[in-house]
Amino acid sequence: MGLSEWIGVIGIISTVIGIIVGIIGWRSLNKANNLTAQNIGHSQVNQGENITIINNGADTYAIMKIARDITNEELSDVIKMMNSMKEEVHAVRGEVSSMPRFHVGTTPPPNAKEGDIWFHTYENDN
Repeated sequence: MGLSEWIGVIGIISTVIGIIVGIIGWRSLNKANNLTAQNIGHSQVNQGENITIINNGADTYAIMKIARDITNEELSDVIKMMNSMKEEVHAVRGEVSSMPRFHVGTTPPPNAKEGDIWFHTYENDN
């Protein structure tokens, strides 16, 4: 047998092994997808250990404390940001209130302040 024949045989064997491994993997995945909690019996892990595994080894109280601390830190950051925004809003309000307003009408505006501009319009007698 020549080199090309050996390569062909190795290719066929690799293909057969790949198909077998694929079938085994598909069946395992299919079984795992169909597995429910009531199908699990005689497990070596009890419910308390499940919680510890899920929490990466920390107990539930520690997780709740960490969550509360993070929430408090985030909340204080939000409050600081809102206070700075409140100061900016007051500054903008001051600038806007100092700008002259434009009024258009036949009578003087009742709420005009110093610096406002009034465009007097006349009614047509036509």
